[in-house]
Amino acid sequence: GLRRLDGLPLHLPTGQIVYWWHFKALDRDHDDNLTLKEFMAYYQRMGEEAGTKRFQEGDTDHNEKITLAEWGQMPGHLLDPIAEFRKMDLNYDASLDESELLEGTAPFLKPLANYTFPGFDLNQDGVLSLDEYRTSLSANRVENWISYSRDVDRDGKLSLTELGWSSGLELNLLRQEYFDRLDINDSGYLEFNEFKFTVDLSNVPKELFFTHCDKNQDGSLTLDEFLTTEKNSGKIKLDGSQEPRVLKIEEAFYQADVNDDKLISLAELNSAAGHKIISPDMSFKTGNTSSLQAGAQSNSPGEDSSMMSVVLGLNILLVLGVVTFLFRSRFKKA
Repeated sequence: GLRRLDGLPLHLPTGQIVYWWHFKALDRDHDDNLTLKEFMAYYQRMGEEAGTKRFQEGDTDHNEKITLAEWGQMPGHLLDPIAEFRKMDLNYDASLDESELLEGTAPFLKPLANYTFPGFDLNQDGVLSLDEYRTSLSANRVENWISYSRDVDRDGKLSLTELGWSSGLELNLLRQEYFDRLDINDSGYLEFNEFKFTVDLSNVPKELFFTHCDKNQDGSLTLDEFLTTEKNSGKIKLDGSQEPRVLKIEEAFYQADVNDDKLISLAELNSAAGHKIISPDMSFKTGNTSSLQAGAQSNSPGEDSSMMSVVLGLNILLVLGVVTFLFRSRFKKA
């Protein structure tokens, strides 16, 4: 089974798993121990007295710290994927289909469960066996697989180094294995449909953005598909209020819809108006729809010529003023 470098088992012979994810989340100073303050950051919800008592019971060597070994002996800190599997298997066929998996998964783990198929269905039979479930992201909670990941180089996809999963030799092989399972098209990167990550959609290739938004894969985008993408990225609420960003997206949508079919094609998305749907708060140079550069329009040649004339005239007046001043000064002395 999986072990840490110090030999401490993370996967037990019983099939249980040490809830290392939770331990690491509480260990704010990363010293591999939990102080009472760190422990209570979560367990204060039990109340001050009950939380402190739980800490003291877990601190078996009474050194005012809880190690991972002590953590694993405390109630609730050993996960049981086998019991979880049995509870989810509603039709008792010794397997989990996608609906059973999603229905039985805790709400905070559903983002992970959504990426289980097809990558963790190793024999591609459409269901998970017990062994397949035990190795899935939502079951094998030795790491925070939901942690924040960001597209640093703004290429619209996620590399292994951009994943927010914590570093450490213990999980190196597991991280690579999970990355490969999530990489459905074997591109060497994770794309929008393969894993959730934070990305500035205005900077990714339009083809990737289009594919990401086109939920029904019909080759065109509705206004609702744009707004749903914005809502999922946290930029709008869609709670019925008149949000300025929503109004800008709607205006840009109808401007880009040149054939008035209430759909946006990839060609329409690649237009200047189409780009404003993605970045409604930016302004763009006109006359160069291929570059779509943000900023104010540059001055025309006529404007530049007029400006030069004004500057030259001011300089001439300045010189005349200096000459006049010197002439008057010499005249007074004479």
